[in-house]
Amino acid sequence: MSYNNNNLRILWEFGLDGLMYNNIPSHTPAISQDFGVLNVKKDTVESLYRVPQKYFYIIFDAGAVTQSSVRRTKAISIDTFAMLNTNLTLNASIRLYGYGDAQSSLPSIQNLERNGTLLFYNLKRNLCGGDEYQRDLIYIEEDETKAIQRYRYFLLKVSDSQNPSDFLEVGRVLGGQASILTNNFSDGSTTFNDNITFEETSYTDSLDLNGFSSISNERALKRKLGIEFKNINIDSQNYKILRNYWRYCRDTKKALVIPFADNPVGFHLFAKLETLPKQTINYVEKNHVYSDFSLDWDEGK
Repeated sequence: MSYNNNNLRILWEFGLDGLMYNNIPSHTPAISQDFGVLNVKKDTVESLYRVPQKYFYIIFDAGAVTQSSVRRTKAISIDTFAMLNTNLTLNASIRLYGYGDAQSSLPSIQNLERNGTLLFYNLKRNLCGGDEYQRDLIYIEEDETKAIQRYRYFLLKVSDSQNPSDFLEVGRVLGGQASILTNNFSDGSTTFNDNITFEETSYTDSLDLNGFSSISNERALKRKLGIEFKNINIDSQNYKILRNYWRYCRDTKKALVIPFADNPVGFHLFAKLETLPKQTINYVEKNHVYSDFSLDWDEGK
C-alpha cells in the first residue's frame, strides 16, 4: 500500500526524542563524556556522539514518565527518519527496529533485534543520493502500513567497516511522523509554487592585522530555504497543517524540512523559521478565503 510520499514534508514532532531527557537506556559507550550519546538529541548538530570503533547501537525509549503520582507511557510511529552530520561512508549499513507497545518492558538488545520488527535496512549510499560528501541521510517510509505502526522501543544499529577513521560519529538523530502536504485542487490544497529559493552561507571569523593583511577561519556552512505559497484556501488541510506547525514551532524551534521527498537530501535543512509568515488575504466570500505567504528557514539562526 502506498501513500503520499512525494510532497513537501516537515518533521517537527520528534517522537524518537521520547518523553524524558534521557530516553536512551542502552547504547555503545562513547569515546568520552564530551561526545556522549545524548548529543544525538541536541539541535546543535555540531555536538557529536562519537564511538571509538566502526559500529554502534542505540536503543530509544519513545515514552515513559514515572512520577510519584503519575505514570504515562507512549508508543510512536516513524514515517521519516534522519541522521544528521555523520562521518559515515557510502557503504555504511543502517538498521532500525521497532519493538513493543506502550506498556512493554525494556528488552535486551538481543531480544529487541530477534523479536522486533525491522523497519528498514539500507546502505547510506541509498539514503544520501549517492553523494560521498553528504553528511546527512534521510529515510522516508513508502509503505503506509509500516508508516503508521506504533512501537515504544527502537533499536538503531550502524556499521561502517570501511570507514577510514577509527571512530564513527553522528550529530542528530530524528524520527517521527511528518506533516505532509497534499494535492487536492478541489479545496485549494495545492502544495507550493514550482520554484524554491536555496542558498548556502559560509560563516567565518576575521581579524585585521597590521598593514593590509588579515586572518580568518571558517566556522560553518549553513543553508537557507524559502518556499512560496499562493492562493491557499484557509479552510484547506494544507493551510491548517502549516499553520499548526508555525504556531507551535514559531521561530524558536527547529524542524526537518524536506521540499522534495523523492529526493530528500537534495534541498533539505534542519532549521528554524526566520520569522512567522506575513500573509496577504484574498477574501472572496465565506469559505472562499485565500492566503499568499512565504516560509523562510535559516540553519544559522
